[in-house]
This record gives sequence, structure tokens and C-alpha cells, in this order.
Amino acid sequence: MAQQRVVENIENDYLICSICLGRYSSPRLLPCGHTFCQQCLSDYIQQTVLSPNARNFKCPIDRGLVTGPGSSIHTREWASSFPVDQFALNLLSIVNEQERGGQPGSNAQTNQGLHPLVSNSNPNFQHCNVHTGRLMEYYCFGCNTVLCAQCAIDNHRTRRCDCVAYEEAVSRLQPKANSLHVRFQNLIFRVQQLVQYGSPEHNSLQQSKSRAMESLDEIESNINRFLQVCFQNAEELKQKITLAGHELPSETRQLVALFDRIQDTKLTFDNLLSTNSTQDILNSYRRIESQAEEYDRALAAISQRNPRHIEMSDHPTFSRFLSNPPSLATLRVKLPNRTEDITPRTQPDTDGNLGFISAPLSSAAPRFAAPGNRRVSTSTVSRPRRITQNNHAQSRSKSKSVISVKNPQEDTTTWHLNGIVFIGYYVLVLDSYNNLLRKCSIAGTFTTHETLPLEGATSITLMDNPTEVAVTQPEKKQVVIISTDSELAIKETFKTNKAYDVICLHQRTNFVTCSYRGSKCIDIINRVGRVQISVERSRILRDPRFLTVTRDGMIVVSDNELRRVICMSPEGQVQWTHTPNAAPWGVASDKMGTIYVCLDNNDVQAISDEGHMIDEKFLSARDGIKMPYAICVRSRQLAITEFGTSLFTPNSPWVHIVSV
Repeated sequence: MAQQRVVENIENDYLICSICLGRYSSPRLLPCGHTFCQQCLSDYIQQTVLSPNARNFKCPIDRGLVTGPGSSIHTREWASSFPVDQFALNLLSIVNEQERGGQPGSNAQTNQGLHPLVSNSNPNFQHCNVHTGRLMEYYCFGCNTVLCAQCAIDNHRTRRCDCVAYEEAVSRLQPKANSLHVRFQNLIFRVQQLVQYGSPEHNSLQQSKSRAMESLDEIESNINRFLQVCFQNAEELKQKITLAGHELPSETRQLVALFDRIQDTKLTFDNLLSTNSTQDILNSYRRIESQAEEYDRALAAISQRNPRHIEMSDHPTFSRFLSNPPSLATLRVKLPNRTEDITPRTQPDTDGNLGFISAPLSSAAPRFAAPGNRRVSTSTVSRPRRITQNNHAQSRSKSKSVISVKNPQEDTTTWHLNGIVFIGYYVLVLDSYNNLLRKCSIAGTFTTHETLPLEGATSITLMDNPTEVAVTQPEKKQVVIISTDSELAIKETFKTNKAYDVICLHQRTNFVTCSYRGSKCIDIINRVGRVQISVERSRILRDPRFLTVTRDGMIVVSDNELRRVICMSPEGQVQWTHTPNAAPWGVASDKMGTIYVCLDNNDVQAISDEGHMIDEKFLSARDGIKMPYAICVRSRQLAITEFGTSLFTPNSPWVHIVSV
């Protein structure tokens, strides 16, 4: 039983192909150190390498680029060009022999895959150089040398010498030789393990790096929440300034009443003068004069009061914080014999001391409560983080808030929010059902959202100018450039040859566009609508709905009908595919290499830009989102629209703002 368990452990750890999940068949070794069956590797290469001019492919395990044998060799022959994994082949031979129970007549050493020192019959003895004609058929263990019988009698009779016949020497050395053979195999195996997985010290360094990056992510999340609170406070102050003086003060009401009385008295006096009755004038003059004096005194009393005005002064503590911000954290790199402090230092403070924060990296910045009536729900959990294979944490702190795109005066009950981008502390939301582009504040109290009529708009993307966006109008076959500086306004328009439904900025100079009407295609167009690269992929793309561009310029497309997310190069070579457990909608990529995918089961997944899963339920129904639809991301802040609860008609005006 113990022997069977050893065989099973060896098979599970070293002899299973990661593609077919079976025992290796003709194992082939890639330069990255991973091994696969030759046929499995050949099938994988033919499925993923679609361009005839391709020169490399990605390893199925670590997604690293592997150079092929050359464009002159067909992809179905690439797998056979890689070397045979001799180590795996030897293990296979040992395991197979153990499972067969060994061949009849074979000794124990042969069953273990080891070789005897000599043949069992007719050893080829050498002749002694000292004693002519004598065979060297003895061995001295003390001197570690082969000798003849006369040499043993003449020169090897000391205490340390132990001379024995050839057969006995072989039987005594055989176990030691076998042990040395196994030792070399173990050394080779350990070296291969170090090359493939790294040393414990290296793994510890990677884990400490991951923890440090998680702490910085948490600090950045708190900074985002802090900025959101600051924007909210500034928006509330602006609102108060705008509304100041709208209510009529008592001084103004008194002035209006005084003005009416003066007008009445003046009218009475003018009528009196128009009668030319000297007696009436003399009788009323003194009374009218006293009324004028009363008006003078009332007007003087009002004028002497302090005028109404607004004074605003910044908070001293906040001003000092802005003028001399502290460093975020300390960072110490522990080397074998010393500790190197590489903490960023700020300007000296008022006491002449350098501004350090000596707290460890695990302590994040303080959490800020959101003032005012607006609710910001924050769920921050401090607990040991689990490091995944992809060097990301499964658990992240998040703060969430919700805004509505509906204005108070609107009576509409249906919205289709199929595009969204961040602009400062606003989001621009494309409402294709009501043919409107909506500018909504995310920083503070509610104000009326600015809108711009746009007929038939379907997608929106940021430009390289942070105050401009581009919007597609497929029915008109055009792209509209909109400025957001002071108010929403159309800046320019250019025509396209195709009706593009989706658009995304690519490498700051071009656009990636997608059409899901008629011929399914991915096009890269310039700023005047001319096609630079066209990828016709009707068999790969069936219903492309949203796309994004990664930090490396790769194009990520969500296909709702095929229920998968596809990453391809600008030339159309598929890099990887991700098949979630539901149909995907919106996709967005940040500068940290994370891609967020909205699913129609109320989940939002996070995957890496290499196709690895980071968090299967980054957001879910418990976060209050009903079928996430369009999504955008900046730094560590996301904005997500809802499709709503209806199965057929979008009906949700809500936008979720998530800081992570």
C-alpha cells in the first residue's frame, strides 16, 4: 500500500498534463519549464495561433510568450520541435515498471530504475601494472583502489586497509551507488523546482511585495474616499453660495414697503399741486413735509446697517495639510546584513523635523466619514489577505454610493444607460433611450444634471484631452467629439464608412471601433474616420457588445451570445479567452492591469490582463446592483450603470460609484 501511495503521489505531482489532465504521453518541455503531452500541445497551438505569420504563442500555464520554430514550419509541427522531457520520461518509466510489479528475474536495483555496478557474469578484469600476469580482482576499501592479490599482500596490510574480493566489493558498494544515484536525481529535481517555482526566500519576497501593494491599494482607496468627501464638501459650499440671498431678507421687504409709501405720498402731493388750490396746499404742506422727514429717517436707518455679504476662509489645518502633505508610509527593504530605508521624505515642518510617517505599511490612512445628507456606505475589513496565484488579493475594501440620472422635472420612466465615462468629479452617462448625454455630479449634494440631445448615440469614450469625449452615432455613420469645459457642446463631427456601435480610445491617437450589425468586425480608425486596421472575425465574434483597451494596447471584447471575453492584438491574433458563468456585458480596463467584466447574473468579475481570474465576485447582488451593464474605471474608482429588473426593456436610472 505504501508503495502504491508513493506511485500515486509521483503521478499527481509530476506526471499529469495540465491540458488533458491525464498522464503524460510523449512529454515535451517548453523553454519556460512547463511540460505537456505532444498531441495536447499541438492541438493547443493550432487553436490559439490563427495568423499564418505568427512566430510565437502563449504558454497555457503562465501565459508567457514562447517562440516557435519558425514561420516556415506549419503550426501542427511546432510541438514536435520542442525537446523531450527526459526527467518526466524517466519517472514515467519507473512508475510504469512499479505498476507492472517488475520483470521476472530482475533485481531490486533494476526495479527502482537504477543500474548495477557491473554485469552479473564475466567481469573484464584489468592486469596489474606492477605484477605482470596478475589480474586486479581485489579492492581495498581503506585506500579506495583496485589491486591484485600480490599488491594486497605486499602493500595493503595496515589497519586502515580492508581488502576484499571483487564480488564482495560489488555487493558492499551497490547500495551506496544506488543511494548516490538517487541523490543526484533529487538534486536535479530540486534545481528544476527552483527554476520553475523559485526559492522559499524568493516566494517570501513576492508575498511581502504583494502585502505591500495591498496596503498601498488600501491607502489609495482611502485617498479616493477622502477626495470624494472633499468634492462633496466643495459642492455643498457651492450650492450654499448659489442659494444665498434667494429668500427675501427683512431689509429688502422694508425697502419695498418704504418705496410704496413714498410713491403714494408723492402721488398725493403731485395731485395737490395740479389743483392750483393755494388753500389746500397750505393746509397739507406741513403734513406732507413731516412724512418726507419720516421717510428720510427710515432710509438713513436702513442705510446705516451692515450690508449683507458672504465670507469664506479655508480651514488652517486643511491648508497646512495641502501645503505640506506627509509621506504615505515607510518602506524598508530587509537585506541579509542591513535594512535599507527608502521612505519618501517631505519638506521639513515648522519644528525643523523631517516629515515621516513611521507607521508600518499595514496601517492605512484614516477613514473619512462623509458629511451631509448623502450616504456613502463603506465596508472596510482588516484581516489577513489570501495571496492568489495571480499576485492579487481576493478581498478589497470598497466604498459605494449611488446617484440617479433623473432630473426632478422629468416624467420619464425608462432609461437605457449604455455608456459612461469619468470627467473630473462628474460622470457623463449616455442615455440612448431618451437620446440624451447626461452630466451628473458624483461629489456632493444633488444639482440639476446638465444634458445634451444626441440622436441615436450608442457608445462613449474619453479622448486624450481630458475635457473631451467621442460618441458614436451608427445610424448616421459618424462620430461626434464633445467638449465638456464649461458646458456640454459638440466640437466637431467626422463621418465613417461603417456603422460603428462601440468605440474606445486606442494608444491616444486612434479609436478601436466595433460593429455588431451585419458583418462582425473590429476596426482601428484614425481621427478622420479612415480605417487603419480591420479584423474581420465572423467566426470568433458573434455578438460583440462592449470593448476596452488594456495598458499594453490589447483589445478586449465581450461577446454576449458566445458568453465569453476575448483578448486580441490589434492585428487580430487571439491572446486568450475567458468564459464566465454568465453572459458578459460591459468591460473596462485600468492602468494596474485589472479588467472588470459585468455579467447578466448581477455579478462583476475582476480578471488580469493576462486572462487570470482575480475575483469571481468582485461585486454581486448583495452590493445592490441589478444587472450591471456599462462600466468605466479610473485609478481605483469604478462607475457602473444598471440595465434594471425588466428582462426586455432597460428601466434603471441608477449609477453605482465604487472606490476600491
